[in-house]
Amino acid sequence: MRALKTKMLWGGWAAMAGLCSTLLLAGQGDEVVVIYNSRMPESRELALYYAQRREVPTNQVFGFELPTTETMTRAEFRDQLQKPLVKALERQKLFSVRSEIIPATRDRTGDAFQKITDARIRYATLCYGVPVKISKDPSLSEAVAEKARVEMRRNEAAVDSELAALPLLLQNLPLTGPARNPIYGVTNTALIHPTNGVLVVARLDGPSVEIARGLVDKAMEAETQTGGRLDSRRRRDGEATGV
Repeated sequence: MRALKTKMLWGGWAAMAGLCSTLLLAGQGDEVVVIYNSRMPESRELALYYAQRREVPTNQVFGFELPTTETMTRAEFRDQLQKPLVKALERQKLFSVRSEIIPATRDRTGDAFQKITDARIRYATLCYGVPVKISKDPSLSEAVAEKARVEMRRNEAAVDSELAALPLLLQNLPLTGPARNPIYGVTNTALIHPTNGVLVVARLDGPSVEIARGLVDKAMEAETQTGGRLDSRRRRDGEATGV
C-alpha cells in the first residue's frame, strides 16, 4: 500500500487494506465518509453514485479542491485534504477532537497535540480523481529522521495510507521513517477504529470513471448473489481461487 513511502507501519498498512472489503461489507453506510475531488465533475458524480448505492448520508460526502494530477505535495495534502477533512468531520459531529498538552520537563520540551475521543465513522472511500501519491518534501526536517537508517529517511507517501493514519497525524506522528502499526495482530474488527488510531481507507478508482463506477455495480451484484461470502481455497494445482 505504501510502495513509495518508507514510513511503513510495522506489519504494514497493506494488511489493513486487505481488510477493507470485508469491513465495508459488514459496515453500514452511516459509518462511511466519501471523499472526491471537487475540481473534477466526474469525481463528484461517482461519489454521489456510490453514496446512493451504499446508503451513505449526503452530509458524509465531502468534496475538496485537490490537484487533478496523480501526485500532490505534502503541503497540498496537509492544507487541501488533511486539515479540511478533519474540520468537516468535526463540523458534522462525526469526529470529536480534544486538544491536549504534554508539559515540558527537564529532559524534554512540551508538546501540544489533538486526540480523537469519539467517532461516528470508521471508513473513508476515496473516489476517482483524488490524488494517490504525496511527493517527497526535501524541506521537511524532523529530529526522528536522524535516528533512522539512511535508507529510511524518506517522507514520500501514499495518500491512502496517510489518511489511514489520520488519527495519529493529529497526535504529531513523525512523517519520516518507520512507525508502529497500531492494529498489527488485531483480530477484533471493532477495535479498528479512529479512536484507536486508524481510519479504514478504501479507494474507488480505475483507468476511467466508467470502470470505477462499474466496480460499484459489480460489488453490489456479487453481494446480492453470494451474500458477500468469499471462498479463498486453493485448487489442487496450487493456484488460488476466489468466489
